[in-house]
Amino acid sequence: MREYSITVSFSDIASNREHAVQQMNFVHKTLDEFERDFVNRLNTLGDNLKHQINEEGAFVRAQWSANHERMDHLEGMINKERDDRIKYHDDRLNPIRGQVKSIQDGLVKEKKDRIAGEKKVLKQIHDESTNMQNDIKKESLLRQEKMGDLDDFLTQDTNLTTKFLENFETDATKEA
Repeated sequence: MREYSITVSFSDIASNREHAVQQMNFVHKTLDEFERDFVNRLNTLGDNLKHQINEEGAFVRAQWSANHERMDHLEGMINKERDDRIKYHDDRLNPIRGQVKSIQDGLVKEKKDRIAGEKKVLKQIHDESTNMQNDIKKESLLRQEKMGDLDDFLTQDTNLTTKFLENFETDATKEA
């Protein structure tokens, strides 16, 4: 093995130290520049991102507003279309509805008139039936009365005829 002899002088250490300080200052300076450049680029990137986000937000808000206006317009058109269709169908159906209502009213009136007519006919039939029954009773009583009168008349006539014949017989026997 060999031995190395280390002979380092103070000036070599000082020179080495100065070189290390220079290198350290260079590294600090480079790091400071890098940091400034990095912060500058980061700020620029952040500003660009904010600008892009703001532009995108403005674009989205503009699109949303335009879409909202379009949606309101379309809803208005739908409502108008619905109202127009309702009016159109009402205009076409109202005369038919009027005719149907008229027919229904006519049927209801006819039904009421028929019911009233049937009630009138039933009342007339009942009244006529009652009158006929009363007439039949009157006729029956009248016939019974006539039968009684006829019976009385026939009894009187028979009595008179019998009396006449008895008188005739008695007078004929007295004359004979």
